[in-house]
Amino acid sequence: MSSIWFFLFLILLSVIQAENRVSSSLLIILLLAPSVYVNNLFILPFFAKNRIVFFLLFILNVLLFTIIAVFLITVVTNQPFKGNMFINFLGVMVLALIFASTIKIARDSFTRRQQEKEAELKLAKRHN
Repeated sequence: MSSIWFFLFLILLSVIQAENRVSSSLLIILLLAPSVYVNNLFILPFFAKNRIVFFLLFILNVLLFTIIAVFLITVVTNQPFKGNMFINFLGVMVLALIFASTIKIARDSFTRRQQEKEAELKLAKRHN
């Protein structure tokens, strides 16, 4: 997962138009990371169990961490709150969580298939 964060850092470096792009990129990653991990560890398991609960928790996660992030950005940069800042970070948050969820689902599926193949090989060796 750390390579994904590094890749995101490189993308942010090229996209951000702030005075200090490195610290701005790191700040954005620090603001995104908690929501991504909460989503992957606690919310994503509901995707297979109960989609309504999943979507409600997903939206709550997005809104909560977007509000926290925008608040921290306004405090750190001494800028007044602007609605477009909230909307922009909301979009970034949704994209980051969808991207992270997709990667997690794909990785879990691959791992599960590998474990099934290993179990079949062990079973085949026992019968020989």
